[in-house]
Amino acid sequence: YMLFDEQRGEVYERSDCDEEMISCRDMTAQEMNLFPKKWTKGVFVTTYYAECTKLLPFLMQEFKSKAMINCTGVEANKLCGDRTVYPIRGQVYRVNAPWIRHGVIAGDHYILPNSDSVVLGGTHQNHNSSREVDTKDGDDIMKGCAQLVPSVKTAQVVKQWVGLRPARESVRLEVEVVTNLGNKLHVVHNYGHGGSGVTLSYGCAREVLHNVNQILATNMYLQL
Repeated sequence: YMLFDEQRGEVYERSDCDEEMISCRDMTAQEMNLFPKKWTKGVFVTTYYAECTKLLPFLMQEFKSKAMINCTGVEANKLCGDRTVYPIRGQVYRVNAPWIRHGVIAGDHYILPNSDSVVLGGTHQNHNSSREVDTKDGDDIMKGCAQLVPSVKTAQVVKQWVGLRPARESVRLEVEVVTNLGNKLHVVHNYGHGGSGVTLSYGCAREVLHNVNQILATNMYLQL
């Protein structure tokens, strides 16, 4: 039963009810009299009702797994409490310079041709978590790259971009057993790659897969 009182500002639209419920009809006068208070309108609907004290535990069971892979990058310092993880801020330009066909790297600056643009970099700022484009950094990048290849000064700027490298003294690639409410969960950590994430990705992925297979094999053995 759904009861409405227009005096309290409640609005009833039968069309909404028809669309949202399995079935919907106006309550009869006899049904309205079942309730001591005199309501302006009433609707009898057939619908689903989620009993959250039952539904939420069920959903938690659905999310349970034997292992979890943690690839949270620079945010691992918050999620895992790993204070050895810190950001290294990088800022670059992307420009249209199709005449540049070879990469140039010298000191802090580099020019790297891509398929549809050329990357001009860059910065390597430890413990700087700003994701905003910095005008001074941009000027320094352009000046440094122009000293390597002067023609970049005439290139059309596509955009500037900022990213945070997830730095750590060494990559964390290991298994940790986490206990919560008496339940044990194996967490395979895989973060802290700094600016070498793509370079190391395939090798680290193989190691992660090896660790997960070991966890699953151990759990299967314990269940025998």
